Amino acid sequence: MGADQGHHHCRPPIPFRSTSSRQWRRKASCINILPRSLGWSRAVKLQEIPKMKLMSFLVLSFFILTPFSSWAQDFSNSLTFRLPDGASKAPVVLILEGTGGSRGVPSNWGRFFADRGIATVQIHSATARGRTNWAGTGCEMQYGRDIRRVLAILAERPEFDVTRFAIMGMSRGATEVLGHGFDFATAAHKPAAVFALYPGCGGICTTDWPRHAPGTHVEILYGAADEWGSYQRNREACRRLAGANVRFHEFAGAHHGFDGTSSGQFSAGGSSFRYAPDAEALTAAQRIVAERLAQAWGTRP
Repeated sequence: MGADQGHHHCRPPIPFRSTSSRQWRRKASCINILPRSLGWSRAVKLQEIPKMKLMSFLVLSFFILTPFSSWAQDFSNSLTFRLPDGASKAPVVLILEGTGGSRGVPSNWGRFFADRGIATVQIHSATARGRTNWAGTGCEMQYGRDIRRVLAILAERPEFDVTRFAIMGMSRGATEVLGHGFDFATAAHKPAAVFALYPGCGGICTTDWPRHAPGTHVEILYGAADEWGSYQRNREACRRLAGANVRFHEFAGAHHGFDGTSSGQFSAGGSSFRYAPDAEALTAAQRIVAERLAQAWGTRP
């Protein structure tokens, strides 16, 4: 990577929280570290980027600035499969892990999908990089591109129909899946749906699926009592994405990890956040997921 250090009149970006494209333009005067491989020979002011392309540009910048070391090296021991009984060429849901890293396919979702003839594959992205989790790595995109690589692996296996797939992520994994629509812009097959459970980081929640795969439905699922959602207004940032094929769902009284099986606390930024299962919220979320996939694949709602 190269960078142009000229045009010193451009000031470095000022920290911000809003997802409004107007506020992003106002608060970040320019981005002055860009790869010459893109053919950009000088610092580019955000005001110079057409409004319709601004969000895609910002999502792309996450990948440009992500260290090469964050790319997975080996998936041979980094995938957990759950197949429905007697399945052949089953549709598949790929599950992207959160900050906690590799814990096995969430049992509530594994059973739920198998009962409907749908396979699940959890991608242990941290393990594939010699990590145990994603603690301390900030909000930058790190591992969402694993989805395309794993789909290529599944295409070689007769159990999976990779022309029928959906993507799911929890917490940080949900933030990752929301931001990888451009990976499928030219793909022959695009996901039927993207399910993002309690995403957002640093007050930012973005998605580029409507631009790059407008036929893909995005369902954002959040607990109204989620302390992580209230922190830096992550939940509100995600709520503002609703429109077109993006829907935002909120479940009264539900906390972070409402679809899980354990409760406790996690820490970030010097604050603590509760996670806890919620049977009512889980049932409501599963109904939304089942109905969406039934429309796409004719599976049991």
